[in-house]
Amino acid sequence: MKTIQKVSKERLAQMLPGALLKLGNQIVTFDGCNTEPDYKNRPAEFVHYTDSQGVQRRFDIGTVIQSATEHLDAEACDYCGKLRLPEDLKKVSIQFYKHSELHTFCHEGNCVALYQSTVGRPRASVTVNRRASWAK
Repeated sequence: MKTIQKVSKERLAQMLPGALLKLGNQIVTFDGCNTEPDYKNRPAEFVHYTDSQGVQRRFDIGTVIQSATEHLDAEACDYCGKLRLPEDLKKVSIQFYKHSELHTFCHEGNCVALYQSTVGRPRASVTVNRRASWAK
C-alpha cells in the first residue's frame, strides 16, 4: 500500500500550463502561478487553474500544495487523509446514532476503528426496575 505524494512548490514551478491536477475531489487544468497582491495588498503566491465547469479560479499556493496531486485517480482516506490508489482503499459502513454512511478508508491499518470511535453515540439505556422494593 503506497501513499501518493502531493504536488510540491518546486513541481508547480516546473509544470506547463494545461497540465491536469486533482484538487480535492475535482480534476482541474493548471494555468500557471505568479505573485500578486492579496486582499491586504501584501505580495502572495497564487495558483491559477480552470475547474471542470470551465471557470478560471485561483488559490493560494499553500492550499494547493496541501490538497493537490498529479495522480488523477487518487482518493483520500476519510480518517487519515492520505492519498492512495483506489485498490488500496475500501468502502466501509460507519454506524451513526440513527443511520449509517459509506466512507472510504485505507485497506490496511486501523483507520476504520479509529474513525468509528470518534462517532458519538448515546450509551445503551440501562433497564431501571420501577417497582419499589416494598411492593414485592
